Amino acid sequence: MGLYARNKRPCYAVRLLSAILILSFSLGAAAFTPSGLLEIHYINVQCAGATLIIGPNGTTMMMDGGNDGDGNGDIVPYFNSIGLLPSDDLNYMVAGHLDGDHIGGLDEVIYGGYNVLNRVYYNGSSKSNSTVTAFFNAAATTTAGPAVPMTLGTTIQLGDGATATCVAVHGNILGGGSVSVSEENDKSIALLIRYGEFEYLWASDLGGGEDDQWCTGRNTATDYANVETPLAQSLRSPSGANLLGALGVEVLHVNHHGSESSTNKDYMNLLTPRIACINVGGGQASGWDFPRIDILDNVLRALATVCVTAPAAIVLQTEEGSGSPGDYRSYNGYAVGDIVIKTNGQRLFHVSASGRVNVGPDERVILGLPRYYPLDEDTSDHMLPGQVTNLFAGGGPLGNQITLRWTAPGDDGGSGQAALYDIRYRAESFGPIDTENEWNAATRISNLPYPKNGGAAETLIVSGLVQGQSYYFALKSTDDNLNLSALSNSPRGTAGAPPCDYVLGDINGDGVLIGSDATYGVRFFKAIGAPPPDSCYFDSIGAYIYIAGDVNGNCEFRGSDITRLVNYFKGSALLEFCPYFPPR
Repeated sequence: MGLYARNKRPCYAVRLLSAILILSFSLGAAAFTPSGLLEIHYINVQCAGATLIIGPNGTTMMMDGGNDGDGNGDIVPYFNSIGLLPSDDLNYMVAGHLDGDHIGGLDEVIYGGYNVLNRVYYNGSSKSNSTVTAFFNAAATTTAGPAVPMTLGTTIQLGDGATATCVAVHGNILGGGSVSVSEENDKSIALLIRYGEFEYLWASDLGGGEDDQWCTGRNTATDYANVETPLAQSLRSPSGANLLGALGVEVLHVNHHGSESSTNKDYMNLLTPRIACINVGGGQASGWDFPRIDILDNVLRALATVCVTAPAAIVLQTEEGSGSPGDYRSYNGYAVGDIVIKTNGQRLFHVSASGRVNVGPDERVILGLPRYYPLDEDTSDHMLPGQVTNLFAGGGPLGNQITLRWTAPGDDGGSGQAALYDIRYRAESFGPIDTENEWNAATRISNLPYPKNGGAAETLIVSGLVQGQSYYFALKSTDDNLNLSALSNSPRGTAGAPPCDYVLGDINGDGVLIGSDATYGVRFFKAIGAPPPDSCYFDSIGAYIYIAGDVNGNCEFRGSDITRLVNYFKGSALLEFCPYFPPR
């Protein structure tokens, strides 16, 4: 029964709230603005639970709230750091179950000014103690009113078609009957969150029995029921809830902090997560040793090959478990601090982390965070996106800006549509970005638009540069399966409005007007040559024109300008400039 005692109450918080901890967040953030994406935030409350969901339309849902002290010490400062202020309120609050390491900080969040507008849910448990009473009393003060049991099948709308559906509560399973439960953990609420092609399953501290002990080594206690297996079966079965396809979920919440009471082989095999997230760290009672080797390595990393058939997951944990290394705790997950997952529900999801780690190393760099992962990964596509060879960098329109232009590549060579762009730059003094080492050392541009269809014209204005300073740029693109294109050409551009110092008809930009300018223009219009280097920003149309090539005087550069230029060389036509940009 010794191991049973270790599984009974996992996380007792030992909190030292200090100014250092609070000041580790940015408290001066602007008011909250929705990103338009589905966001999952694992807040590092060490060995406790706290997850914030933000829907595409800004709907907010707090799921669990850590131990006593975590609301004031971690959750409210984290809210402030992302710009979620008390005046923004919360829409929903969900207490997955009533253990103190999951609800102890929820009253602090409410009394910290975060009113709940729509509903406060709990699992319907009859558990009673001072922590439970404090949670219920705080909930009763919100606009949502007293906490109410979440009923099976409850669906919360998160905006733009994103939903959170209650698929299990108190042993009852959507489309899958019920399991007799006595432990508070096994009464946990399970929420399936879906947005487009993205799926995430959260189930607080839900239990998975010990039927697979022969294979995984998981040894729990007879009191813990197996709710995980029938839940996963129902989610995948046409005769059950049937809410997941054969590829399961992209992201899985690791129940019960990586304890042996949860995350069994069936859960892993049926849900096949790409990413598994664990709230874990300091505050554990002696002997708990979370996350356990039997869970993190044997199940999630698929080392129990006899019975775990799913591909290995990438395991992210808020930090390492505390205490002396022993025979039970695994150190093979990536400790990264607060975990943030964002997606538009199509193609990819983005994973980043704060590095706010109290125990153990910050392992973000080892994993390469931040990075994108494909939805329902398909590794059958090994064709690279096309290489961009005509990236152009020109000045303006404003003094601290450079405008980039290029032709969109496809996801398979020149066809289709790539998934992402990665554009980087560095100062002229460092030279062009021609090698992988130079690329890795260059500065990445954030918030890039999604690529257009292959062959389409792309334009990007880069701001925040130093006026008059020159920079080199380069570009790569990525497809749905994270195939990476070759490095583009590396043009140089100077921040500031283009000078428009040009020779009329000098299409190739060499400073003189000769017959090769007509040849240069013909090659450009046949799409086998580079664009003219001299251009000016035309405010009235909000675009650049190749001003040296406009010899008709109509402030456009077209094939008729080439005809006029040829006739000029024949002596039968005169050249006219755009009146808005006279040559100097």
